[in-house]
Formats: sequence, structure tokens, C-alpha cells
Amino acid sequence: MRICVVIPSDAYLSQAGARIRYGRLRASLTEEGAVLETETIDRIRPEQLLSHDVFLISKCHDARAVVAARMASATGRCVGVDLFDDYFSQSRDSRFVHLRRWLRSLAGSLDFAICSTPRMREVVESVIPGLPCHVMNDPRGALDLPAIGRRCAAKAARVAATRSIRLGWFGIGDNPHFEVGLTDLVAYADALRAMRNAGYDVRLSILTNVRALTVTALEALRRLPVPHRVEEWNEALEAEQIAESDACFIPVNGQPFSAAKSLNRGVSVLVGGAQLLSRGYPLYDALGALVYRDPLILLRDLEAGVPALRPETLPDLARILGTWADPRQEAASLLRFLRDVTGRPTSAGAEEDAAAVVMLHGQRSTAGAHKIAQRFKQLSIATPFSSPGLNYDAAFALAPGTERLDLHLTERAWRRMAPGEAARAVPLDSPEGGLTRTIAGACADAPLSHRIAVVQRSRSYPVAAALAPSVMADLQDLSARLWPGAEILVSELDPALVGTGPADRSALAPMEERAHAA
Repeated sequence: MRICVVIPSDAYLSQAGARIRYGRLRASLTEEGAVLETETIDRIRPEQLLSHDVFLISKCHDARAVVAARMASATGRCVGVDLFDDYFSQSRDSRFVHLRRWLRSLAGSLDFAICSTPRMREVVESVIPGLPCHVMNDPRGALDLPAIGRRCAAKAARVAATRSIRLGWFGIGDNPHFEVGLTDLVAYADALRAMRNAGYDVRLSILTNVRALTVTALEALRRLPVPHRVEEWNEALEAEQIAESDACFIPVNGQPFSAAKSLNRGVSVLVGGAQLLSRGYPLYDALGALVYRDPLILLRDLEAGVPALRPETLPDLARILGTWADPRQEAASLLRFLRDVTGRPTSAGAEEDAAAVVMLHGQRSTAGAHKIAQRFKQLSIATPFSSPGLNYDAAFALAPGTERLDLHLTERAWRRMAPGEAARAVPLDSPEGGLTRTIAGACADAPLSHRIAVVQRSRSYPVAAALAPSVMADLQDLSARLWPGAEILVSELDPALVGTGPADRSALAPMEERAHAA
């Protein structure tokens, strides 16, 4: 079995999720006779669809992924998505409307999903009922049990002799939408204060990303009750920090985003030979008695020379890691799941003279979305909100000085139209950028044209946020009439400008049919 993980960029491979999840699994999959490769979404080509059995979309949260998934599915490939972060269950949060819309659009091409916790599997089931979903635990790194035992014994002896404790915290310190990371560390600083008040010299090492170190975050860290140093995270420093720390303090807040996270940081701490202290949401309870919740009990056990992780408890560690983080077990389980997934019947490929996908570009679309649509011979269409300068296949635009909505077309877009609609097109007086034909008054809906004109005249973001969603929804419906049978996608990254027209909602139909069949 050949598996291609489609990723947003090469830099993504250095992030903890991809590095741990796929990097550590690759060798074990090879042992099982499978091949795991990665390819960036902007480099994937039509011919690659025939060289792999499974395509897995990873963190490509825009219209590019929908096109790639649609084309892979059309060639009979098994298509999945990894959903490791919960941006989907909070249906009343308007900040994530574009991500929920992305997943709805993707749903019609999916055969399966992968997540890392039972909680996230529940989210997937609630969003796409009936979609097969596999829980894949994050695999551990190299395991040296005797070295862990020696390291833990030496640390306990040092803590008891010096009444000082070295703590570590590591991870992504921020999130653009949620208060997590460094905010959690500061929020649970009472654990650090309790250690200090117990008469211990507490020293804290913090490893995080530079983006998280804002003025606000640094000011909050200044209020920590113990001395600390902050360094930019990298993989080598993380390993060094865990090796030198007597314990790592990894608090977790209880919001849905955090509750769906994996065990990987807790596993990394234990495999690195440090005690694990966590407060807040019991994310690491699966690691059993090896997790401390009370900082004073941690100090008591270290002083007595019997910390939770010590030579005598190494068999417990091996058993727990075998259950929750064994790379061979996770690879074998994933392959069993993929072999059991039955792909939907599909055509051998989309005919070039039929528009399988029509992509409408909003105000915050991207050149990458435009390029992938054309690379796979689909239609890329400008709306009155789109960025100029791209060689679109068609363009909706108001006629100069009027509120008449025209549609300018390339020959390729014109040939794919419904015959009755195509008959209305006439040659453009001044062909430009490949646009050679036009339909004057492509839509007779005067209110739609008026809303577009109001947005363009005002050049105001609040006005665009008020009117653009309904305009884009209406343009979806209009496009569905012009190119019947096509999947109408909207490429828009601004959640305030996203519409939800009937054409968009219809993307869920295949998933609903599967749920009823089950």
C-alpha cells in the first residue's frame, strides 16, 4: 500500500504533529510492507494520483484540499483527512465558519478520517455522521528503559539532597483562536507557588515558539512565582530540557480544543526520563499512576526516593507505552483500518469537457487555490471580490458604470456550460487574458447586482462583511445553473465573508446517504 500525506508546506514537517505522527510511523509502516510519502498541496500533480493507493489530507484548510480530494476520489483512490484539532464542534463560534464550511465541502470526497483521541472521534462523528474514523495514537520515540531508570533515580537523589527542583515546560505557546500554551502555564502557576512555599528552590525552563512571545505573554510570564528562562523551541533543546529536568509541568485547560489533544507531550516527558506533573483537564489520565496531579505529592515522593517513574515502575511504563504509543502497533492498526475502508464507486476520471469543480474566488482567496484548480483542468472563476491579475477561466463583473452583472468566459469555460446558457454568450469586443466571450446580464437578479455595487462603491470591510456572504451564496447558485452537475466551491479564508448557499450545503449529501445506509 502506498500512502501519500498531502501537507500544506515543507515547513509543516518540522512541527511536532507531523514530525511525531508521520515521521515516527514511517519506518514501522515500511516494516509492514507499506510506503508513506509526503507531498505539499502546491506540488501535487494529476499524474501522482495514479501512483498512490491512499491520499491523506493533513492541515490543508482551504479550497486546494477540496480540489485535490475531489480529483483523487474521481480516479478511484481512497481519500481521507486527519482531524487532530477541534475547530469544528463549537458550531456557534463564528471564527470557524470557514473551517466548518471547508470540512463540509471536503466531506463528499472522503472515505475516512484519522484523529488521535476518542474525544476527537466523537467530534468527527457529530460533524460527518457515518464516516469511518480511526484513532491513531502518537507513537513514541526511541525507548531505553534502563537509561530512564538510572536518570530518574539520580534526579530523585539530587532533589532530596539539595531541596531544589528543575522543572521544564515545552510546546507551542499560542494559538490564533484559543487561550492555550503559555496562558495555561500562567493560569496554573499556583502549582509552582506551592513548591516554592514548601521550601524548595524551583527553577523553570520554558521552550516555545517565537510567535508566542508577545509583549502580553512576556508580561504574564514575569508574574510567575519562580525564576525562569525562556528559549526558542527546537527538537534538540526539547530532548535536552527533558533530560535535565526533574519533572515537566504540562497543565491543560478544559476547553474543547485542548480536550481533544493527544498524549504526545506526556509521552515525550516519560520517555525522556522526567516525572510528569499536569493540572487542569485530565488529558494524560491514560498514562495512569505515572502522572502527578499534586505538586506536593511529587515533592514528597522525590524526597523519599520513590517517584512515580523509577526503576521499579519501568514495567508499568513499558506496558502503558505499548498500549498508547507503540509505533509498530500503531502502524499495523492503521494499515488494518485502511484495508477495511471500502472506497465509494467512482468514475475513472473526470472528462475535460465537463466541469467537475467550479471554484469561485472570494476576497481572501489565494493564487494557490487558483493554480490547483487549473492544474487539474477545473474551472477557476473570479467574482467581483477577487484579486485581479490571475488568468481566470471566467469572471463575474459589473459592466462599467452600471449595476448589470456580466460573465466573461474563456473558450474552455464556455464549452463546459449548459448548452442553453452557452448560447447566450457573444464575442467580447476587447478580449483580454484569454477571456473571449461574454454573457451580458448573466443574472437578472437586480438585488444581487445592487449588493455587489454597494460593496464596490463603499470599499468598506464592514459593508463587505454584511453583504458578501449573501452575494457569494447567490453566485454559487447561479454557477450551479450555468455549469450543471459541477461541484461549486468557494475559496474564501475570511470567516466573516463566507456564505452558505444551497450548493455548498449539498456537499454533505454523500455523507448523509452513507449514514442512512449504516
